[in-house]
Amino acid sequence: MSGAEPRLGVEKGFPVSAVGATASEVVDLGLGIGDLLTPFIALSRDDLEHNAAVMADWVEARGLSLQPHAKTTMSTPMWDLQLRKGAIGLTVATLQQAVAAARAGIARVQLANELASVDQVRVVSSLSGGDTRFCVWADSPATVDLLEAGALPGSAPLDVLVDVGAEGGRTGTRSLDEARSLALRIAESPVLDLAGVAGYEGALAHDRTSESIERVRAYLALLGELSDWITAETGVEGVLSVGGSIYFDEVASVLGRLGRRVVLRSGAYLVHDHGVYERLSPLSPRVDPGLDHRACLVPAARGYARVQSHPEPDLFILEGGKREFAYDEGLPLPLRVQRDGVWRDLAEGLVSVATNDHHTFLRGVADLRVGDLIELGLSHPCTIMDKWRWIPVVDDWDGGHLVDAYRTEF
Repeated sequence: MSGAEPRLGVEKGFPVSAVGATASEVVDLGLGIGDLLTPFIALSRDDLEHNAAVMADWVEARGLSLQPHAKTTMSTPMWDLQLRKGAIGLTVATLQQAVAAARAGIARVQLANELASVDQVRVVSSLSGGDTRFCVWADSPATVDLLEAGALPGSAPLDVLVDVGAEGGRTGTRSLDEARSLALRIAESPVLDLAGVAGYEGALAHDRTSESIERVRAYLALLGELSDWITAETGVEGVLSVGGSIYFDEVASVLGRLGRRVVLRSGAYLVHDHGVYERLSPLSPRVDPGLDHRACLVPAARGYARVQSHPEPDLFILEGGKREFAYDEGLPLPLRVQRDGVWRDLAEGLVSVATNDHHTFLRGVADLRVGDLIELGLSHPCTIMDKWRWIPVVDDWDGGHLVDAYRTEF
């Protein structure tokens, strides 16, 4: 969507000289990591490009499609990168995200959630058609009633996926009979188009134990069974929309051989992390030690904060906390320290033990002083990103020259 280039306000991390500047004008200031005002996070341009290419190659090699979740980054430059690398569109979770994607000119938007009011449906219906086509989810006749009531006269039909859940999951039908009945209800609608089957296997497990993998596989097989039934009963050869960022290898294994169009919604791969996805992603060397490093995802975001207090021999207080750094899937991981412009690795015994709103507590024995710049590994891309309106982008972690600034729309 065309319009005036956005400008920075008073932003966390950026110097006062950047207020009112566009991203290109910020780059012209010639800033490095050491010039930014702590605390802040930064993204690596090269690591983002690498991760986008790795996932694109992985998906293409298995005959799958990728419609990554936009909620992770909510940043049009990062969406553009994913689309350039072959993504067929974007996935969103909320109405605000859907509007942002439509305003960005995204051609295909999957709203991987149930709309909950007629007014919400009317907004999506008004946006669908023209440059953007929407696909939404339904898990009950009540949702279908809302979709029909909110569909605007003369608007393009809404594509609808049957949302299949499981006991202990979140949204979604709870039996195959429910799902079949719902599919027929959608297929009969004059204002809706049955587009296939959707599900989220990540709601069923949170590790890679054999029990979790078997549960995920059984759930994916159920989705495939429903898809085959829908084709036999209605003639609709719809998509299978699945895949978070932990079990997409199982999606490829179980569903990739069915001859259906399988659409992965994985979103965390682009930023990746030093925590939950480093431990659990199929494209992490910790999960598959035999992976070539060129085929592995790498953490593309890091946090930065200075030591502001050393009140006890083994306690160091950093100036950033919950308002700056993700903490829901693990506390920040101390990686390196910079003093006098020189980076060095930190001892492994130095760990984060707690965070407050604007403080992180490090415990351990380390040669640190008040004012030292600490580089932090972060966990969970969705909550790494959502605390920042503008994020500096650097060329690499050692030189740290600012090459861009990405605006977010959380």
